[in-house]
Amino acid sequence: MKWLGLLVLAAACQAQNLSCDVPWVFNSDDYGGEMKFALNDLRRDWNSILGCPPALVITGAGGVPSQVSTRNTGKVSSIIFGKSMNSSSVLSPYAGKPDFNESCATGKESHCVLMVDDVSFGGTALLVVGSDTRGLLFAIYAFSEVVFGRGATDHWLSIDYVPTRLIEMKTVMLPAVYTMPSFEWRAMFFNDEELFGGLHNDPMQRSVWSADIWNKMYETCLRMKVNMVLPGTNVFPDDDSYKFAVRRGLAVTSHHYNLLLMSPCLQGTQTWFPEAYDYQKRPDAMMFGWEASVKGTLDYPDLFYPVGYRGAGDEGAPCEGPCTTADKGSHVQWAITNQTEMVRKHKPDAQFMSWLWDEGLQYLEMGVLKVPENTSLIFADGGDSNVKGLNYATHGAGIYTHVAMFSSSANQLTEMVPPSRIFGSMQNFRAKKVTKFFILNVSDLMPYIMTASAYFMSAWDGSLYSCNASIANECDVQQTQYMTDYAMKTYQLSQSDAQQTAAAFNMYFNVPYLNKGNADTKLSTLLVNAAAGVATGKTGDPGTFNWTASAKTMCQAYESAGQVFENVPAIRKQAFVTNVLNSLGYHCLTTSGLVLAQAAVNTAKSNPTMAASFLQDAITEVNGALDIQIAAEGIKFRGLYGYDGLSCYRRARRELLAAYDDLTRNTAPQNSTSWALAHDTFVCTNYKPMYAYQYQSWQKKYPLQSSTDLSLNMYLWPQAYCEYVTRGPGAWCEPTPHGGNFGGTATITLKTTNNVYPVVYIQNGGNQMTCNPSCSVNITETTTFSVFAPTSGYPSWTNATFTKVV
Repeated sequence: MKWLGLLVLAAACQAQNLSCDVPWVFNSDDYGGEMKFALNDLRRDWNSILGCPPALVITGAGGVPSQVSTRNTGKVSSIIFGKSMNSSSVLSPYAGKPDFNESCATGKESHCVLMVDDVSFGGTALLVVGSDTRGLLFAIYAFSEVVFGRGATDHWLSIDYVPTRLIEMKTVMLPAVYTMPSFEWRAMFFNDEELFGGLHNDPMQRSVWSADIWNKMYETCLRMKVNMVLPGTNVFPDDDSYKFAVRRGLAVTSHHYNLLLMSPCLQGTQTWFPEAYDYQKRPDAMMFGWEASVKGTLDYPDLFYPVGYRGAGDEGAPCEGPCTTADKGSHVQWAITNQTEMVRKHKPDAQFMSWLWDEGLQYLEMGVLKVPENTSLIFADGGDSNVKGLNYATHGAGIYTHVAMFSSSANQLTEMVPPSRIFGSMQNFRAKKVTKFFILNVSDLMPYIMTASAYFMSAWDGSLYSCNASIANECDVQQTQYMTDYAMKTYQLSQSDAQQTAAAFNMYFNVPYLNKGNADTKLSTLLVNAAAGVATGKTGDPGTFNWTASAKTMCQAYESAGQVFENVPAIRKQAFVTNVLNSLGYHCLTTSGLVLAQAAVNTAKSNPTMAASFLQDAITEVNGALDIQIAAEGIKFRGLYGYDGLSCYRRARRELLAAYDDLTRNTAPQNSTSWALAHDTFVCTNYKPMYAYQYQSWQKKYPLQSSTDLSLNMYLWPQAYCEYVTRGPGAWCEPTPHGGNFGGTATITLKTTNNVYPVVYIQNGGNQMTCNPSCSVNITETTTFSVFAPTSGYPSWTNATFTKVV
């Protein structure tokens, strides 16, 4: 945020008060659609703090008739909302006035909140101004923040309203002016969203999260000045989460394997795609799915299409025939070329992004990946906020990074990324002019609010907490300052208590295992390994980190923060538990439990009684971490962490119980279904429960849920294709999106997906033939097939030409 001080307003603030009866004034052209959602959020804030709903005045082209009254002298007499000086009749009377700063009405998404002399009602007007639609959305939430003190993430931190009936404007820091952002597009990626996917799964089974959770998440995005979202891990392109984002005024895109917004799978469990998800084997099927997805999203106004090629389960793309890195890169290039050409047939001005996740960067480095016009390269980290390959970045590129990462070692339940890394990285991105896109993976958001807030604050205003990571300690200083400021604002702490909180987090982020990108998932894995090791004598720990020293530091940090907790105002205590004690306490107790569990492994053979005691104490520590999670949920989100199906912490606890049971029983363990045996009673649920709603529709009308256009339903589609055979001296065939190239003899398969419906076909314009439900035809010359499925409902013929290469 950049404060542009107008001294003329300082004196005016001294005498002004804001009450609930002050009218809101809106031009009818600006009032509608996404604006109504934002105003409804502001209405809730207004009513909760000031005590009555606002009066809303909607005006036409003539603006507000003059109603100047001496009754309004010394009062705030109106709140005027408007977009850009040139188009808003309610703002035009203030053009050229000395107390109006026009910089907030120019430049994409710029916005401000100002105090001016009210020309319509007398008294003082508060102007809430945006340069464009999204700028006005941001201005509405900026008003709530600077006037009411309502934080962007207060909902998730369970910070309640404090009714005042009156706002003394002398306590409000105005003008608040927000000029153009550092990053043009700032996106929040809700990935691996199992926590709210369990607690608040959509009861109507139309999306992973309920409409209320999506609504609150999108409201949070706008409060944080986020203008784009990636709503979920494996979502259909017409999922309600996309549609709701568009209604709220947000741009949409998806990630590196949901190409053109088509989800190929339910990750790790079930592949949705009904044919081979292999661009060498079935480019025709993949292009059909991608094109259907594009046709189902053409009414999304701000949409960036991800292009590229990866495997259906987020692994590297499958490869047939020669498979050097260069060969694989050429396959990705081929897919991108065909994808962008196809999309532009439907949307000539379409914009694209290509993600350099994992092997994608190798293709760029080798020079085999060259993206088409209007395609931005997205440089990625590996989950730890260390973005790779920026030496290849050019203007117009973007960034993908994480505050949460589901992997075998990173985090789903606690903070992991040091703010020093955040601020140093953001400065580096700006220095290299990689500022077209900033995409942040936030998973379920709630466990990592402090670092997500740091990222998006910096993505808007790069001057805040900026630092050069190459200068010793510079970013460490900014980290401490940010966390101190954040604690003072969020928990309303004194400066000394805020500094103590920051110091506790400094200890936390400096613990070696966490600093190297290992967090709650790693600890869960090591606890499971230790439980198994009680029987084998092996801890399953490579010994990279000193867990005793780690536990000592984590517990010092936790105890220090616990001292501060006593001084947190009552209304902010839940926020402190959710945002501070959850992360510090979890790691204190879990590392302590790990040390004890590994001690049990090391003593199980020589002293089973002592080992059992160690296991009991380890279970006590782990139970304590679970208690902290329950406390962190608060009443509003009670049960949230119980839906952890990815880090498997609760399974780790039961593995420890099983190890203790085996160690202390009097008889040898039998093949039983004892409640204590984790492998019998508790498995990691992974993604399946989150996406259960999709099972009802995916076998009927993939890749869309809601479309009634039968031409978009892959299960009805008649097809003609050849099996991939590597080019050589004998018979071979290489499929293409509309047929293939072959040598010798090729066998062409004619069918619908899953062989459900009979097909008819015409070969080279000849007589119509029938297959029931499918057939194979051998060809030796260039041949065109036209295929139709008369009973499937698919409305058109499919044409495919197979060209013989001599």
